[in-house]
Amino acid sequence: MFNKKNKKEKEAEAIGLRDQIFGTGQPLTDETTENMQKIIESWLDDRFIHSKTRLTNNQIIALTLLKTLAEKYKITCIKEIIDNFCRYKLSEGGESSKELVSILQNRPEIIPDNTFMDKIKAFTR
Repeated sequence: MFNKKNKKEKEAEAIGLRDQIFGTGQPLTDETTENMQKIIESWLDDRFIHSKTRLTNNQIIALTLLKTLAEKYKITCIKEIIDNFCRYKLSEGGESSKELVSILQNRPEIIPDNTFMDKIKAFTR
């Protein structure tokens, strides 16, 4: 998989995205970093490449026929070519990056509701 990055690389990627989304110098908490990293990892997951790739009608027809034949006759190199084509087509024009930034900018911040815990705190001591 392409997603094998060490902790420093993941943190640098998250800081770069944070600066692009929120502006340079904003505080980056561990929770924000972890949440952004989860979003990035799921966005880059190879299982969803085909559903995010924008293909023309002719490309869809050609890849459908090729993939069907590759699966029927167990031709793994054609499957790999199709997967690589879709992966690289995904980054064409930077559209995938723009979508990822949009997702990160528009994600709802989850504010924990501690009112229940506050009410029962006296009983849990």
